[in-house]
Amino acid sequence: MRKNTDKAKEKLLFNEYIMQNFTQASKENISEYPDSDEKNRSLDYEIEYIISGKSSDKENLESVVTKIFFI
Repeated sequence: MRKNTDKAKEKLLFNEYIMQNFTQASKENISEYPDSDEKNRSLDYEIEYIISGKSSDKENLESVVTKIFFI
């Protein structure tokens, strides 16, 4: 039982880290992120990239929307 709670805690902390440190489509402005530096980012939608792994913001966003739709 403890092993399962440790895994759940680890997953929760990992997800929280991602949400605090990477950009996402639902934020209107990249400057809303702490320590944001627009010049050093290849993609604006980094969380969508982590989920989908596509090469463009558009592809990643479409992929995430499709995944959500099929839940």
